[in-house]
Amino acid sequence: MKKYLCFIFTLISALPIYAQSDYYVRGDMLVMGGLSIVDQGEKNNAISCKAQIQDSIRIFTPNEVTEYGMNGQKYFSKSIEIDGKLQKFFLLRLNSESPFVYYFAGHQRNSFFVEKKNDRLIELSENNYRQVIEDCTAHCQTNKEKLKNLSYSKLAFERYFSSTDFCKTDHIAYFKWGVLVGGEVSRLSLKSSLNNNALNNFDYTPTLDALLGIFVDYPLSTTNFSIHSELSVAKNRFRYSTKQGSSDYDLVVNATSISLPVLLRYTTTFRSFFPFVNGGLMYGNIIRNKGLLSVAYTNTSTSVIDINHTNSDQFITSHQIGIAIGAGAEYRLNYKHSLSVEIRYLIHTGLSSANDIISNHLQFLLSYNI
Repeated sequence: MKKYLCFIFTLISALPIYAQSDYYVRGDMLVMGGLSIVDQGEKNNAISCKAQIQDSIRIFTPNEVTEYGMNGQKYFSKSIEIDGKLQKFFLLRLNSESPFVYYFAGHQRNSFFVEKKNDRLIELSENNYRQVIEDCTAHCQTNKEKLKNLSYSKLAFERYFSSTDFCKTDHIAYFKWGVLVGGEVSRLSLKSSLNNNALNNFDYTPTLDALLGIFVDYPLSTTNFSIHSELSVAKNRFRYSTKQGSSDYDLVVNATSISLPVLLRYTTTFRSFFPFVNGGLMYGNIIRNKGLLSVAYTNTSTSVIDINHTNSDQFITSHQIGIAIGAGAEYRLNYKHSLSVEIRYLIHTGLSSANDIISNHLQFLLSYNI
């Protein structure tokens, strides 16, 4: 029984340390857990480690400890050359497996270092970083093409080295922008409560129109997710006719609209293609909205035709919000340019009760990354 009690006591005593396993300080003769590391900012974190131990504060220098960790980040004590002098600093190890890549936030400049197998650090400058990384990752067959997209920034380096299998996949998240063209099948629908009941007489068959726009795709940290946004312009023409008894109804609506979707996109890899799905919110604004409703009534006894015209720019809601969902695939033409195809469905709702018609669209998009 005593053995079991001792085991339970030891387990309970260790819980605070494991609960804060992200916070630790380690040296040649020192291992400390169960403490709190104060984030001093990138530049000061490189100079010292500020730890709160119970009610006291202790400062560790790179000469006293070999590494420390907080919030999933790991800092290692390394000697680097600054202004011709060899000095020790805490370097932030990026989320990389092999080779290890470090980031140094200096007061005068920021630098990156790659660690060779002999623990020797090689500085990555803006002039040599692609060549050095290529030499260190020569075993990666896809590395050479991906390196052409790698910019000299902390976020770009984190994205590049974040995946443990980055040598096995062509996919790497990077900022993209470009142009898009496509067609959209548009279908008008009526609100439940109408201001003009004559609109109930039409069969709103879908129409096909063209659209043109631009897009940006911004990756979120080191994940496969990105924020995808577009600005597109489409010109729609709707024309419907019907006959009800002795009345003939005609409706013509010409609309030029601007759409601004903001989507969350997830991209994966399948052989040479990069399938993706996305969804999010969108805003639509009809900048040109002209409508004409004509009702011709034929008096059968006198053969007189009475025509009533209703001109309105309020048939279709000018300001619309809604949701957009879609799926597609990207094909990389080279290290910089790619083509994407996508099918997307847009569901709108009007912002004004004065309008009777809202529009929904099924889009077929072709995008080119510049």
